[in-house]
Amino acid sequence: MGIYNFTNNVENVKNLLEHPNSYKDVAEMQQLEDFPTDNISESNSNKRVIGFINVTEHAGATTLIYMIKKELNNIYGSNVCAIEVNKKDFLFYNDKAMISVSEKDISNTILKYKDVNIILIDLNNLDDSISSNICTDILYLVEPSLTKINKLIMLNRDAFLKISNKKIILNMCFFNQK
Repeated sequence: MGIYNFTNNVENVKNLLEHPNSYKDVAEMQQLEDFPTDNISESNSNKRVIGFINVTEHAGATTLIYMIKKELNNIYGSNVCAIEVNKKDFLFYNDKAMISVSEKDISNTILKYKDVNIILIDLNNLDDSISSNICTDILYLVEPSLTKINKLIMLNRDAFLKISNKKIILNMCFFNQK
């Protein structure tokens, strides 16, 4: 899917910035069926509910979810949907399998799509306690630009402690200073 640089260790972020992985470095990990299922019940063992949270401001969860959904549709067909909570950004993608719901409707919406194998959720406007209960996996997005990281650290010195030992994606912005 084009995501070659990932870590569950904050210390490795610097190493990945200096020495990014290529596809060849991570090719043996390309098995979508191996997503962990620790948090899901036996009755839903085939369902994956993957949440995305921006750690740095505007790290790109909405766009990344759209791109991943497109790729997963090529593999799984219509067994993939995306949900965003308390926002309406998905409307702009004009895709009926990308749903915008309020926080109070998130559980019912997931139940409504019980036949879907993979649900991608933009969790940016959802309480952390709810997020951990509804997702089989949560990915934390960091835009590794100097300004975004410095701003995050200035606002919350311990921001990276909260996500240590979590799955972090460095989601680069496509715009440069020019």
